[in-house]
Amino acid sequence: MTEMIGHYQEDEIKSLFIGRKVVKAEGSDLTLDDGTVLQIIPNEGGCSCGAGDYYLDNISKFDNVITNVEVKDFGGENGDWWDEATHTYQIFVYSGGISTSIADIKGDDGNGYYGTGFEIYVKYRPGPPKAELINIFDKTNWEE
Repeated sequence: MTEMIGHYQEDEIKSLFIGRKVVKAEGSDLTLDDGTVLQIIPNEGGCSCGAGDYYLDNISKFDNVITNVEVKDFGGENGDWWDEATHTYQIFVYSGGISTSIADIKGDDGNGYYGTGFEIYVKYRPGPPKAELINIFDKTNWEE
């Protein structure tokens, strides 16, 4: 099952990160300590004018257990499409008074018709551990 989480789905983003550590950050992928791999996918506006085009500017690991997550949105305050100011989304994680941005996504909404922000694609999520099978006919497995 494909799992895509939009930048506006803060509760779902929190459920991915809280209680985990980001142990690896490479390319557009974040790897969590349980083996989950998340890909940050910036919005592609699809217009030759560049409206709605975003790019991943920074990605970082965070080697502390995450206790809170916040998606912050900076820029484009006046909402005018002709405003050339860069728009930035940041995924901030918190732990014991420490906070940092683990992903910075920058771009321009342009006229507003071609989308904004980013999505998180869950590339891999480990399942529950498999039960170990025990041969009950082998006397070495019998409890005494």
